[in-house]
Amino acid sequence: MVVHTTFTKTDGVNHMLPIPIVLDKSKAIPAYYQITKQLQDLIARGTWLPGDMIPSERDFCRELDINRATIRQAINTLVGDGILYRKKGIGTFVAKPKPKMNQLLSRMTNFTDYVISQGMVPGNIMIEREIVPAPLEVSKALECEMGDAVIKVHRLRLADDLPMVVECAYLNLMKCQAVLQADLVHDSLYNTLREKCGLQLSHCHETIEISLCDLEISKHLGIPVNSPIFLLKRTTFAEAGVVEYVISQSRPDRHKFIIELGL
Repeated sequence: MVVHTTFTKTDGVNHMLPIPIVLDKSKAIPAYYQITKQLQDLIARGTWLPGDMIPSERDFCRELDINRATIRQAINTLVGDGILYRKKGIGTFVAKPKPKMNQLLSRMTNFTDYVISQGMVPGNIMIEREIVPAPLEVSKALECEMGDAVIKVHRLRLADDLPMVVECAYLNLMKCQAVLQADLVHDSLYNTLREKCGLQLSHCHETIEISLCDLEISKHLGIPVNSPIFLLKRTTFAEAGVVEYVISQSRPDRHKFIIELGL
């Protein structure tokens, strides 16, 4: 049986919007999955807008002749995906779309300029900045001895005030001393390297893989422990040689990498 129903809701502008839902109970596709996909489509098309309150579980059950467990499973799926959110004692609402940055991998760019190019406002929270002994992995990348003094700049990178990346940069101490006094909350590290350290950045080598976040990263990024993340490692070179090694851990739901290939 195909059930056609129309929901109405207030969208905050004091008028009512018709919401068509179609449920085909003759299909082998579970009812909750059909509902989930249709709700996603309504939101993607802009029929339901951020901040709109969706019908109650009771309304869904009455109009579609389903049990509460079915609609709750569909709604819980969308809440878990960040498409809907709940206000305790009030109802369930359409969430504001998460910012997602499209990063082109064919050229080197700094995070600040990159975020601005996506139409968002960049931000930084300094976790720590200090001189540390180079760990083995860092010493290999920076072509120094293990234990040599290097600059460590550990920051949480933001876009529109939302956490996007935990970035830990290690820099050659002799070439990059000005980084220790630079305002890296408001200024770009790459601009600092160019303008205050006098370095002509030339190219970088970057790897990307999937990893799982630990407790510290989960707190910074606001995701559960062992959630999948993008793990990026980049070595940056200048005319004077290697100057930086960066380990970045970012939320995969807020990043998309684009590769341009020549033919």
